[in-house]
Amino acid sequence: MAININIKTKDLDLDSKLNDFINKKVGTLGRLFKLEKDEDVLIEVEVGQSTKHHKNGDIFRAEINLSHKGKRLRTTSKERTIRIALNESCAEMSSRIKATKNKKADLKKKGGAKIKKMIKD
Repeated sequence: MAININIKTKDLDLDSKLNDFINKKVGTLGRLFKLEKDEDVLIEVEVGQSTKHHKNGDIFRAEINLSHKGKRLRTTSKERTIRIALNESCAEMSSRIKATKNKKADLKKKGGAKIKKMIKD
């Protein structure tokens, strides 16, 4: 049972403050899973400057790729600061994880309802 976080930067220096912020923010995504002893969650984070030629200043990009049980989820965000981009990408990933969980629960309920209907008939 482990949550592995890999951080990659592009055109950006990763200082200790940014590293701690990323680990804290992305680490909360791992709490959304109920992991068994042999399960792993791999979270790959890529942050950096999108381009250097914008008229209004720098644009930063945050991308999160999450792998769990052979399934992959991906989010990206571009904003004027790296922290805003990362917050937005984490929020989107959190909602995708929750939607995936709800979808599984809905399928179980539908299956149970069909079986119950077949037994009554």
